[in-house]
Amino acid sequence: MEVILSNGKNEVKLGETVPYVLQNFETSVDIENYETKGINQDGARKDGSTLNPRSIFIELTIAAHTHEELIDLKRKITAVCSPKKEITLRYVDINIREIIATPLKMPYFSEIHKNASKCLLYFKCYNPYWSDVLQIKNDIAKWFDAFIFPCEFLQEGIELGYRDPIKIVNVRNDGDHKCDLFIKILAKGNVERPKIMNVDTGEYIALNMVMHEGEIIEIRTEYGNKSITSIINGQRKSIWSKKDYRSVFFSLYPGDNPIKYDADDNINNMDVTIYYKERYLEV
Repeated sequence: MEVILSNGKNEVKLGETVPYVLQNFETSVDIENYETKGINQDGARKDGSTLNPRSIFIELTIAAHTHEELIDLKRKITAVCSPKKEITLRYVDINIREIIATPLKMPYFSEIHKNASKCLLYFKCYNPYWSDVLQIKNDIAKWFDAFIFPCEFLQEGIELGYRDPIKIVNVRNDGDHKCDLFIKILAKGNVERPKIMNVDTGEYIALNMVMHEGEIIEIRTEYGNKSITSIINGQRKSIWSKKDYRSVFFSLYPGDNPIKYDADDNINNMDVTIYYKERYLEV
């Protein structure tokens, strides 16, 4: 087992070998239950529940060859685990999971030898879910190659590729919780009012606009970080105002999610790709 702490510039690896020897790794999440109790009612009615932020506690031993090296190793831990910044905490075992963590306090050091020290680290993860390290990519509007060797060049021409006629594609989420989406739409020509829908829930995102050839639209459905961006010739701008007022920034629920792409006109000019990271309650 290995734990990797990274702040984007520096990282430290905690494992079974020196200099950072992992001694203990604990994590917990409290549940907040909501209930309603009526007058003269025995018991109560549960209205729902949510997860509180995740707590993580790490204990390690820092082992060095010299006292000067020990000071340098402690300095590296402090630089990565500054409470001023969030870090990425990666847990490497049978599975590889990661989570965004905020240090709750400065690392606590207790020297056990002039060349060795205990270290305690405390983190709070405001999003309590672990996620995969790599995004899953799913092309829901596909083109297939039709050009194979050997081939015969006919006077009327040959077909180099064709689009999958199925407009509904199953996107599977094998995680424990619904996950946010990053949707990329590329226009190969004009596309009028592009639309992406979860067929099971009826939730959709539609844009009241005409996309032009070469234009890319990026849609993020992450809670607290929702956005709709148009990219033309490398220039990015928000097109939030183009969103249909009934649009819902839907997520992928655990299990199968039939996703449909559509447009009022020129649907075959759409290339649609969905990216997502599955989320887990535990590593």
